[in-house]
Amino acid sequence: VLDRAGPEGLPDDAMNATVRPDEALGVTTLAISANDRRYQATLDCVAADVAARCMADELIAACNDAVPAAADFTKIPLNEND
Repeated sequence: VLDRAGPEGLPDDAMNATVRPDEALGVTTLAISANDRRYQATLDCVAADVAARCMADELIAACNDAVPAAADFTKIPLNEND
C-alpha cells in the first residue's frame, strides 16, 4: 500500500500501514503511522498519495466491471443493416 507513497527519498520503513476490512459495513479502513517522529510531518502527503491510489484503483475496477468483455462486442451490429 505504501510503495512509492509520499515525497521522493522517503525510506521504505518510515511509515506503517494497517488495513482492516469490515465486511459487515462493506468498507476498509487504512491507518498510516510514522515509525519515527522525523517522518510525522510527511503523514499528510503519504495519506493523500495512498488515498488517491485507492480511489484510482476503485475507479479502474468499476470501469472494468461496467465494460463488456471483448467477445460481447462481436454481437453489436456495425450498422443499421446488420
